[in-house]
Amino acid sequence: MRRVEAGERLQITAHGRPVAELGPISASRPQRSRWDAMVAAGTIRLPRKNRIVVANWPKIRLPRGTAAALIDEDRGN
Repeated sequence: MRRVEAGERLQITAHGRPVAELGPISASRPQRSRWDAMVAAGTIRLPRKNRIVVANWPKIRLPRGTAAALIDEDRGN
């Protein structure tokens, strides 16, 4: 990583065959996080400011131990 930070590009191989290249990020190509890309694509939406996201969720009451039983069942226990 230090070599890449210094500006060097490294070739990654698998069994002697080049499969990838690791290098510094180009200053001309701004990097967006996966989160930013999903927001830009409309896959996810950010909550509006000062809005409680769960305010309108229904209240769900389960008998004591039910949630743990459901988790165990989902895990195959």
